[in-house]
Amino acid sequence: MSPAAAILATGLATNCGTDRHVVQGQRYDTAGNCLEPTSSIDIVEGSDPGLGCMATCLVTPTGVVYVTTDCGNAFPPLDDVSGTAAACTAALAAFTQNPPALCGATGDDGGGDAAASDGAAPGAAPPDAPSAEGGELDAAPADGGDAPSE
Repeated sequence: MSPAAAILATGLATNCGTDRHVVQGQRYDTAGNCLEPTSSIDIVEGSDPGLGCMATCLVTPTGVVYVTTDCGNAFPPLDDVSGTAAACTAALAAFTQNPPALCGATGDDGGGDAAASDGAAPGAAPPDAPSAEGGELDAAPADGGDAPSE
C-alpha cells in the first residue's frame, strides 16, 4: 500500500470509529410548569454513558430548558449546565415532585398543565371553536425544538 493510501485509510478509520451519542432530556414548559416527554437534545462525541444519574438542568444557547439524567459530562459545549438559570429551580422541582409534573397530565397523575385539567385532550380546540375542515383555519406549525422563538 502506498503511503498516501495508508494515510487515507487511517483517516477514514478514525472518522468511522468516533463514538457519538444522543443527549436526552425532558423539555421544561415554563408556562405550564411541566415537563414534556423525553426527547433528544443534541448529539455529542463520546460513548453513551446511559441515563439514570442525578437530574441536571441544561439550558441551550437559545434559552430552552431541559432536565436530563444523562450520566457523564459530555454535554453540548455551548449549553449551560451550571444550574444557575432562573428556570432551573422550577424545572428540577417539576422533575423531582412525586409524580413528576408532566405536560398534558391531569392533577391526579402529576400534571402541571392547567389546560389539560378540564379533561380535554392536550391541544384540543374548545367545542365551539371553528373547524379546520371547513378551511376556516390554517394549521399551526409544530413547536420547533430549541429554535429561538419570535
